Amino acid sequence: MASSGSSNDAALRQAAAAALARSLPMEPAKVGPHLRARVLLRTWVYPSFENWCSWTVFDWHCGRTGERGLRVRQATWLQKEDHNWLSQPTAVLRKGLHNRPTIEVADGAVDEEAWLQRATAIANIGLPSLAWPVSTIGIDGVAFGLHLAGRLELNWRNDPPEGWEPMAAWVASTREWLESDLLGTSA
Repeated sequence: MASSGSSNDAALRQAAAAALARSLPMEPAKVGPHLRARVLLRTWVYPSFENWCSWTVFDWHCGRTGERGLRVRQATWLQKEDHNWLSQPTAVLRKGLHNRPTIEVADGAVDEEAWLQRATAIANIGLPSLAWPVSTIGIDGVAFGLHLAGRLELNWRNDPPEGWEPMAAWVASTREWLESDLLGTSA
């Protein structure tokens, strides 16, 4: 939802962004005391009026069994649902006015060989020198992002900045690939 001047809306958006950025401790499969996880990549799409989604690829290891592997976690903020109840006075009376976003989580396995091919591909994509844009104001649209663990974080709205197109295309195809892994289809 576009900025309505509502402090509750802004707080809800801020809480949702924080929850999607740190989705590993959430159910259904918490990364807990016996499971160790190292985030390799996180990518996200935050449209103004639709549900927000992030995908986190992580390398996990179970201290008890010695098992390890790559997993993807898709976390979705049900923005439309949360805004629907916020706009209904009777629902607000029942649930209360709070800024706890409704988040759905889905986990899936990641094919390690396919992941290595993608990691090699991104290593070969160059970015132009980064310069501060003259104008960064955006009200509606879609926010995109990529976080490569400990290396790089990129954010852009709508169209990527000039020269970032190959990176943005890699991010979009990686999101599609991760989503197909979650759905059990091939992309």
